[in-house]
Amino acid sequence: MATIRLDQDPTKSAAALFKMGTATGPIAPLADRIDPKYRGALAALEKKSSVPADTLNKLKTWAAGMVLFGATAQTLGVNSADGVEEHLKAQFRAQNKPIEGLETLEQQLGFFDTMPEPEQRQFLEGVVDQKSDDAADFGKMLGAWKEGDEKGIAKSFDKDMKKSQALRNVLIARRNAHWADAIVQRLNQPGTQLVAVGAGHLVGTDSVQAMLAKLGYQAVRVE
Repeated sequence: MATIRLDQDPTKSAAALFKMGTATGPIAPLADRIDPKYRGALAALEKKSSVPADTLNKLKTWAAGMVLFGATAQTLGVNSADGVEEHLKAQFRAQNKPIEGLETLEQQLGFFDTMPEPEQRQFLEGVVDQKSDDAADFGKMLGAWKEGDEKGIAKSFDKDMKKSQALRNVLIARRNAHWADAIVQRLNQPGTQLVAVGAGHLVGTDSVQAMLAKLGYQAVRVE
């Protein structure tokens, strides 16, 4: 089985994030890196997080956005331990089956680290700009996922990504292309493998299936 995250250990993940995400030179305070209209929301979100403002100010913009996203996820009641991925991993471990990753934690963070600063700021503003209907939208996305509704899933992700095509390229397109290459390499090896990825990676013109098609492979949906 291949998963989109190799390690769910929060301590290890945080260490990697702060190691890669801490600026090595002078950097503007976080509030100065976003549109003034978002500064009040930023201050409120900083209070919700467990990270001091002084620490956030030393982070690269993308890293600060990821740290603060954790606070928004808590608001929505999202817990990575509840995901299908963790249940699959537990089943495989119980059967003593090997578990691999399509990317390492460092590679995943590296996609963010290569974003130009203007795009990092768009990402941060998207995290800070919480809407009153976010919880309802999240519920709709889960409903679409449960029903296997590709159009519904795509609609949810398109709403989140519409502010920045560059961000979509980082979060979805580039990673999907990387995963497709890894899957093709695995197909050249004997045996059967289950590949589990997030639903947002399986819809749209830059889905994993679309990337596989570019490499000459056809993915067929089975019920």
